[in-house]
Order: sequence, then structure tokens, then C-alpha cells
Amino acid sequence: MATEQYDVLVIGAGPNGLTCAAYLARAGAKVVVLDKRFEWGGTMATDDYSTPFFYNLGQYLLPLGRDLPPYADLGLADLGIRFVEPELLAAFIPVSGGEPLVIRRAGDGLGELKPAFAAVDHLVTPLLYVGPAPVDEVEQRLTGGEGKRVLDLADLTPAGLPDTVADARAGGLLRYLCAVVGFQAADERIGVLGAFALSRLFSSNVVVGGTKALAAGLFRAGARAGAQFRAVADVTAVRGAEGELTIGCRDGREFHARAVVSTLDPKTTFLELLDAGIVPEGIRQAAEAWRLDRTGPFTAHYGIKGAPPRLSTDDASRALIQVVGFEDAASVAGLLDRTDRGELVDPPAGHLTMTSLHDRSQAAAGPFGPLHTLRFETLAPYEHPAGAWVHERTGYRAQCWEALTAWTSGIAETRPLFAFADTPQDIERRFRTTRHGSLRQGALLREQTFTNRPHPDCSTTRTPVPGIYIGGGGVHPGIPGTLAGGYHAAAAVCEDLGFARWWPVPGFVRDAMQHGTLSAASTPQ
Repeated sequence: MATEQYDVLVIGAGPNGLTCAAYLARAGAKVVVLDKRFEWGGTMATDDYSTPFFYNLGQYLLPLGRDLPPYADLGLADLGIRFVEPELLAAFIPVSGGEPLVIRRAGDGLGELKPAFAAVDHLVTPLLYVGPAPVDEVEQRLTGGEGKRVLDLADLTPAGLPDTVADARAGGLLRYLCAVVGFQAADERIGVLGAFALSRLFSSNVVVGGTKALAAGLFRAGARAGAQFRAVADVTAVRGAEGELTIGCRDGREFHARAVVSTLDPKTTFLELLDAGIVPEGIRQAAEAWRLDRTGPFTAHYGIKGAPPRLSTDDASRALIQVVGFEDAASVAGLLDRTDRGELVDPPAGHLTMTSLHDRSQAAAGPFGPLHTLRFETLAPYEHPAGAWVHERTGYRAQCWEALTAWTSGIAETRPLFAFADTPQDIERRFRTTRHGSLRQGALLREQTFTNRPHPDCSTTRTPVPGIYIGGGGVHPGIPGTLAGGYHAAAAVCEDLGFARWWPVPGFVRDAMQHGTLSAASTPQ
């Protein structure tokens, strides 16, 4: 079978792979992207399943929108990519029937946490788009002035965070959203990047047309610059030496490249794709010990005819993230404990998003409307306690609908037209990098951030294996939706292969450098 020769081969056509390829192609590199699946976008997946509704299967909220460096660099606005920035961000509706708590954008309504979130946005966002420094050094740089607010938040645990607010509803909301961004254990510090993930959830961005639209924009930017793409290309091995790497696929195809960027998780890259003899012992041990999220969410999708369901206040009804089924932080902790023990909670509790209320393009306008898309997400064990998820999925989806009928008004008057669901195992099967059904390629624990993601010898995307780079969520910063892994890998490959870096330093990074809030070790790659 014929082989193909490239400057750079990117493994994985998810958000980071598409980002990396677009930057490299515009730099003049001959680039090809391989993906196991038949389509591009990875976990930025939106499907209509041949219905009038759009369903976001993986990531559906982004921590950054127009501030994403690739948005300006790659001309995504000119490609039609738009974002919605909801003002009413989150609502917590006590199961006892009390008044809902509604939090506005940027944490407005959370007291002293709002200025803490602002400090995180100002000081931590630039750190995502520069080379990582050791986490101790990062924290040391934050000890004075505005940085103290960041550290105070980073030092908190999911169990301790509710104690910072007087309102029990706010405590329940914070405990739940900590779990959404990956911090389910009660006593683990959320760290600097965990503080970023949590704070930016209160400033979430919705991609108009679904997150697949952003992935499509990245694909078009790469293709317009000359990047090539090969679907149904399941990479099984990477071998050879620097400048002469051979990439083999399951179907027998082979590709040759000067450099390879793997956007797969550290375990897949270092323990499966690369020959054990060329992976340094320290990195092999780090990959083996790499901690993963224990499970992911169960997500139920509904397409309905009729008005969207209502909560007890107009503001709560219009909030992007509507947390239902809990009374306070203790009841959230109870669900997390049961999930951790492998139990399935009945009735389900979690958060509802009336997707089409924020982006009308995600449900057809008619002529049979009004039509609306609902998305309900709850934490669930990786293994169903009573049998295989593939047999139990439909039943639990029905339980979610029954719970929503009890917790909202008007839903019983709607006509459900379509319903789908994804379990943690479904997500893992669909996307190669989502071990245990989690969108994160490794838990976002303090000890797995900055230069420890995934190991000090490859946290800049360069690895000790000549010609091999990593550019997915398993490298700094590791926060889904930032596109930073692919962004950093492109910079490293350009430098090493002699291609000019054509894109500017992001404005917020430049400002941070001028004001001295970035350490000398944290410089643009």
C-alpha cells in the first residue's frame, strides 16, 4: 500500500488537532490530520439524528469565546463562528420548593467570589497560553495583591467552598459545579487551574449552531491553508527516528512525517502508540500513574413541541445552567458519594439547559413549532449497577424525564418528539480520548497541572522522544474548550522544524507581560 510523506502528522481531529493543523498549515508546513472516526471535531460534536433538533453530545459550554486566541488568529468570525454570552448564568432550585437562586454572568450574586473570579480571569487566563512554569512557582507569583484572591480560591476544596457563602442555595450550586468541572472528591484542593475552570463556568459561552460549528470553522481554516485530512484512519503505531517517522493505521495505510503531534491522552500516546523501548522510564511511569476522572456524565437529550418548561421565577427559567433535584451542598455531596460507590441515584438530579432558548438555531423554527431542545446532565457511575448501560440507558432517560416533569412547570403540556441519551460508556466508545466518559484527558488535580501535565519533560508539548509532540488535553493547560494544547504544539513544531511563527502574542498575554504578572519561565512558546 502506498505511503504518504508530510512535514507534520497530527493524530486526532478533535478541537486541539484541528487547531494545531490550521496554525501549522498557515505557517507553510505540509500537514495531514488522521482521525479514527468518520468526521471531524472530536468532543465538539453536535448531531441532529435526522430530527429538527441539534444535540450537543460532548462539550457544549466553552470557558472562552471571542477571547480564544484562534478566534482572531484563524479568522473564525469571517467563517461565520459566533457565540452567545448568556447574562443569566446559573440557577439553583431547592427541591423543597423554596425561592430559586439566580447567579448572573461573572459570578454576580456570589458575594466575595465575584472579585475572586475577576482576579482569576485577569491573572490565570494568560497562563493558559504561555509555556508552563512549575505549579509552586506559579503560586508563589500569586502571593501578593490581586493574586491573593486567586490563591485563596485555589486553596479551597469542594467541601470547603460552600462555607465561603452564607446562602445554602449558593453553597449547593458551588458544590455541584465543582463536580461538573471535575472536582467530585470532597477534600482535594481545586488548585489554580481548577479555580479557572470553575470561575469561567460562570462566564460560559454557547457556540451558535452547536459546538460542532466551532470545530467546522477550525477545519475550514486548516483546509483553506492547505491542511489535509484522512478520516477512518485508526493509528495503531508510531515508529522510526526523528525526521523519518512512520505512522501505521489499522487498515494497513502508512504515512511518513518529520514530526508527529498526538492529541490523544498520555496513556494512549506513551503506553500504546509508541514502542516501549523509546519511551523514557520516567514518562512511562507517569503515564501509568496518570489519574483519570472516575466517570463522566449521563446526558439526556429531548426534542419537544411546545413552550420550554418553566421554573418558579422568570430569571430562573431563563438561566443557562438550571441545577435541580438538590436542597443544599450536603445533598449534592450525597449524590457524589453514592455515584462514587457505583450507585445510580433515583430520582436523577443534575442540571438542565434549555439549549434552544439561548440559541434558536438549535431547534427548527417550524412550521410545526414552537420546537425546543432540552439537555439534562447528571453524574452517573461508569458501570450501571443493575446491568449493562446499553440495556439500561433508555429506562434511565425516562427517569430523567419524569424527574424534570416533577421539578419544572409546563413540561407535561409539551409533546416530546424525540429523546436520546449518552452514558459515560457511550462517550468513551464514541471518542477515543474520553476514558471513563470524561472530556478531560486526566483529572485536573493540582499535581497534574502546569509542568506536571503530564510530566516535566513534555509539558511544553515536546517530548524526549525525537519528533514526537503531544498537543491534546493531557498537556498544559488541560481545560476542555481552550484549544491551548494544539495552540502550544503548533508553536513548538514551527520553532523546531524551521517554520515562522506567523501569529501574534495574544493581547491579554502581552498585557500580563508588560505588567509583570507572568514569570520569566512563563513565556509564549
